[in-house]
Amino acid sequence: MLKNRYLFKTLDVKRESENYVNVMQQFDLLMLNCCVCGAIFQLILEICFWPFMVRVGKVGVSTPIFFLKYVAVPTLLNFFGMELAFIIFHKRYKYQNRVTYAPITAMLTMCFSIYFVHSAFGNLFIMLFFLPMIISTLYGEKKIIKIVCAESIGLKILAYHLSAVFSPIDYATFRGTDPLRLLENTLFIISMVIVCLMCLKLVDVEKEKENLLMLNISASVTDMLTGLKNRKGLREAFDRIVARNDGKAVYSLIFMDIDRFKELNDTLGHQAGDEYLKCLGKLLSSIEGVETFRYGGDEFCLIVPKHADDCVELCHRIQDEYRKMPICQGNCESSLSFGIESWDGILTPSEWLHHADAALYEAKNTRGSVVKYSDISA
Repeated sequence: MLKNRYLFKTLDVKRESENYVNVMQQFDLLMLNCCVCGAIFQLILEICFWPFMVRVGKVGVSTPIFFLKYVAVPTLLNFFGMELAFIIFHKRYKYQNRVTYAPITAMLTMCFSIYFVHSAFGNLFIMLFFLPMIISTLYGEKKIIKIVCAESIGLKILAYHLSAVFSPIDYATFRGTDPLRLLENTLFIISMVIVCLMCLKLVDVEKEKENLLMLNISASVTDMLTGLKNRKGLREAFDRIVARNDGKAVYSLIFMDIDRFKELNDTLGHQAGDEYLKCLGKLLSSIEGVETFRYGGDEFCLIVPKHADDCVELCHRIQDEYRKMPICQGNCESSLSFGIESWDGILTPSEWLHHADAALYEAKNTRGSVVKYSDISA
């Protein structure tokens, strides 16, 4: 029984981990697209900035030199940062299936390029370096926050010193004295450290809230989406069946899922996919004399007090009722596949589940079919 509980826990953790990676990868891609739009917007602003600076008499050099610093240099820096970010995203997403953190690279590059060309107006742009660290908090990893904090401090100081290489604008009015700049850098470092500590504390608070939520969810036996019993409820049902085993009771496990469910999600969207799950859950909950469970994703389990041969008709009835549901009358063809295995009082719950899963796998080869484990094990 302990082995069976460990099997369920491992599957739960794996599924939650995959869902987290998928969500964060979508977040990474969204933020990367935002960074690309931001870089294009910066380029447009820099070009439009030229007539304004000429009008106020702040440009004392030729047009090529001005465009070199304010257009060419930041554009090249942003291009390098975006290219590096997309390489990181592609490598970690496609080949390692891991969270990429690529948007942080793109954001740091943009902050560096903006502050590099506008360091004389440092007070206007210095706050940009706080943005990557705040965004990194969304990943919930302290190590990333600390790295981004150190990189932001280093890039800000580097950008300020490199900006002195050439300056096509007379900044004498704006630059101030060296002691003031030293004070500015000191205050910036102190501020970054304070914000970093706040972000780390926020991560601790969020993780504590998540742990409390997971405790509440783990204590519940009801699936929040469908209203059916969840995987914990299935474990408890297995425990009850094993505990009252008298050698006479007959049970069958029906393992089923929705065919082409990924295609439904990709075509109609995840909200429509959730509606399919809710409707199927409502259908299964209306069946009398059986225990129904949502195993995970689009997979459902039914424990029926009958032999496997007697469950075939039930599966066909569920199939017919499912296809009659209004939501299944759309453009996407959908059906159910079933795997059935009877419990002989000898099988462990994990073996029972594994046999039903094997039968379901065989049924998926011919979508919409019903397969008994005894038919493929004979």
